[in-house]
Amino acid sequence: MLKKLLNNWPLKLLSVVLAVIAWLVIISLADPTDTQPIYNVPVKLLNEDLLAQSGKSYSVEGGDNPTVNIRVTGARSLVQSLKTSDFTATADIQEMVDVNGAVPVRVTCSNPAISDSQITLVNNAVTIRYENIVSKNFIITIQSEETPPDGYFVGSLSVAPRTVRVTAPSSVLDRIGSVVAEVDVSQMTESSQVESVLQYFTNTGDELHLDSYKDTKVSTNSVMVTVEIQTMKTVPVVISQEAVDELKSQVPDGYRYTGHSLLPTVQVKGLKSRLADLAAVTITPGSLNLTDVTEDKDFELDLAYFLPDGIELMDGQETLFTVTLQVDELVVREFSVRNVRLIGDEDGYRYEFDLPVTVSIRGLEDDFQAFDPDTISLSIDVTDYANNPGTYILPVEVHCEDEEIFIPLPGPRITVTIKAETPPTRTRETTVPPTTAPTEPAETTAADSTLPSVP
Repeated sequence: MLKKLLNNWPLKLLSVVLAVIAWLVIISLADPTDTQPIYNVPVKLLNEDLLAQSGKSYSVEGGDNPTVNIRVTGARSLVQSLKTSDFTATADIQEMVDVNGAVPVRVTCSNPAISDSQITLVNNAVTIRYENIVSKNFIITIQSEETPPDGYFVGSLSVAPRTVRVTAPSSVLDRIGSVVAEVDVSQMTESSQVESVLQYFTNTGDELHLDSYKDTKVSTNSVMVTVEIQTMKTVPVVISQEAVDELKSQVPDGYRYTGHSLLPTVQVKGLKSRLADLAAVTITPGSLNLTDVTEDKDFELDLAYFLPDGIELMDGQETLFTVTLQVDELVVREFSVRNVRLIGDEDGYRYEFDLPVTVSIRGLEDDFQAFDPDTISLSIDVTDYANNPGTYILPVEVHCEDEEIFIPLPGPRITVTIKAETPPTRTRETTVPPTTAPTEPAETTAADSTLPSVP
């Protein structure tokens, strides 16, 4: 048997080899080897907490749900039956050694017929971007696109709290340009508080939705905005009486402050309660000065200085205005007056003096056009000499009905002669008896003169 088996053994060996090759050919033709691509195999990150524990925020380049594409080589019947769910891809943060944040991906197949060597990764790593988590306070800006109803205005806006603290990856904080609390005042006619949800914007005005960013927190999502609603009022500008009195006292002797140019009427805004008590914008003492001024003088004033607290000029109103203070020179006019009153005279004595008495009155040229000399009255005080006959030089007191407009200058000193006589039958302070019987109108005595009372 052995001899038969070894007989022509090369031919027999060749037959076996050919048989094997034929079998392999038949097998390969029936179920050939193939390479099948598998797309979007989800990658699970391992040990993510390592970054969080170090105060880092991370993101995966390409999105928060990374995937890989693979190719599987094997029998066609096998590889064509494979699905994405048959593979598990992992990336361990601990294995991240690349300075650019690349983490190698490892893929295994749940089908034991597929070994790791049959799996080829198209992209064999995921890139992790990581950065510091930081906090920053942002000032809240109040914004209103609308306006209140006609006649009402937004006086002031305030917010509580005034800032919001944002904790987020540094790249997110760098994008925040402004934090806005928006309120709608279109229907407001009274001051009130409104809750407003905070909005975040970039420097270019694009809105940021912070809730869409990972590892981002804010200290508050909304704030209370206090809206102060004001109304409008038209009031005149006036100079206070105290300021007028001060100006009158400042002009030099011989001149008079006579008034001012037309003052403006302005529109102001403020709370109803404040505007209710405002009748005018008043220029107070010390704001104007006429010391040593002998002619009209212009002053530029700032209305804002005279507005009460809580009251403002309406938008568009000029805050500066010019007022001209008028200063006129006084003139002196002389008048002859016969009305003289004796003060302190006694019965039984005659008082003689020359009439008329010339006196001087100071005033404005225009005012003298309507001046009535009868409004001037004179008086002589003889109290200290009434019962002492003799000749005395006594001052004359000059009086006018309106001494703010017409200023009497000091009267002259005249000679008064006092003589004793038989007590007359006249009543006190009526008529000075004549010293002699005149033959013509007396111009040198007070005889036959009726003595009017002093106003």
